Amino acid sequence: MHPPVAGSRASARRALSTSAGPPRPVHGIPAPRSAGRQRRMVMALAARPGSVPLARSALVRLLTAWRADPGCDAAAGAAVVLSELVTNAVLHGTEGGGGTGGAGGADAASVTLSVSLGPVHGPDALSVLRLSVHDPGADRPRVRRAGSDEESGRGLLLVAALADRWGCDPLSGGGKQVWAELDLPAPQA
Repeated sequence: MHPPVAGSRASARRALSTSAGPPRPVHGIPAPRSAGRQRRMVMALAARPGSVPLARSALVRLLTAWRADPGCDAAAGAAVVLSELVTNAVLHGTEGGGGTGGAGGADAASVTLSVSLGPVHGPDALSVLRLSVHDPGADRPRVRRAGSDEESGRGLLLVAALADRWGCDPLSGGGKQVWAELDLPAPQA
């Protein structure tokens, strides 16, 4: 079963509202927890260009709720990386988004965004922010050199430049997960 698709700003606001009690797995930002535990949010997005700003907004709200600094350079880079991952999934990983990599059926109309902030580790007290986008397409993304007159084709170059690590993994049920990791300063207490 897939989470409900966020299709409007109102549904995105509802999905991002913080609630008291235990974290909800699909809609809602988990309450901040200790630095030793991972925080995670999963959200389905419609396979359309309007989902890109919704994903960016969700990321900023998550970082704020999780007491990470959404204004630090790494977080700003994360917003660009997330925009590129969602854009690629919408355009190339779903039939509904206008790409050719979709698997058809109900899953072709949405992509799934997963954002997690790992526990603090290492001598520099960094947390790992992992952004992943799941889509039904089988084609792996590839970095390419866009011509100077082309309007697109540079997204993965940006991901490679801004992310500390990134990759693509096939999913056992079909489709793929394209992910990126960025090291962020530890969340504030």
